[in-house]
Amino acid sequence: MIAFARLTAFSLACALATPAMAAELVETGGGFDIDDNQSASSDIVVAANETIESLTVSLDIQHTYLGDLIATLSNGTTTVTLFDRPGVPPLTFGNSDDLDGVYTFDDLASDPFSETGGLGTIPEGSFQSQDPLSAFAGASTAGTWTLTISDNAGGDQGALAGWSLNFITGAGAVPEPGTWLLMILGFGAIGASMRQGKVRKASVSYA
Repeated sequence: MIAFARLTAFSLACALATPAMAAELVETGGGFDIDDNQSASSDIVVAANETIESLTVSLDIQHTYLGDLIATLSNGTTTVTLFDRPGVPPLTFGNSDDLDGVYTFDDLASDPFSETGGLGTIPEGSFQSQDPLSAFAGASTAGTWTLTISDNAGGDQGALAGWSLNFITGAGAVPEPGTWLLMILGFGAIGASMRQGKVRKASVSYA
C-alpha cells in the first residue's frame, strides 16, 4: 500500500508540475468582391473545440481608399471591429491610402492603421485592431466565425482574396475528468499512506 501511494503521489506530482502546452490552430476562409456602398461577408466554420488564449486575423485584401472601409469579426454574441473608416473623423473622407497585400491584426502589434495616411499604399504587416481581439480570449474556437467588410462611399472598389484565423489554444486548460479522478485517487492514497505510517506495532510479552 505504501509503495502504491508513493507511486500515485509521484505520478500526481508529475501531472501537476507539467504545464499545459499551448497549440496553434489555423483556419482559412474564402474571399469576395468589395463593391461601392455594399457589404459582404465570409464564414469560417471551426469544428475544433479548444479554449482560446489569443487570436490573430489576417486579410489578403486589395482596395483603393482605406477610409471607405469597415471590417468586423464575429463569433456567437461577440463582435470585434478590426477597423472602422480610419481617418473619419477628423478627415472628411478618411485615410486615402490603399490596401494591397496581407494585413494581420494582432493585439501585440505596435499601431493600428493610421488616421492620416500619406503612404500611398500601406505596406503589408501587423496592426492593432480597433477593438482588442482579446475579447475572444477564454471562449471556444468552435462555431461560425464571420468576417464582414463594408464599403461606405463611392468611387473605389476592391476585393478580399481570402482570410485566416490563427488561434493559440490549450495553455492553462482545465483538467479533464480523468485527470481529476487521478488527482482524487492520488490524494486518497497519500492520506492512506500517512495513516499507515502512524500505526505502531504492539509488542506482546508472555510471562
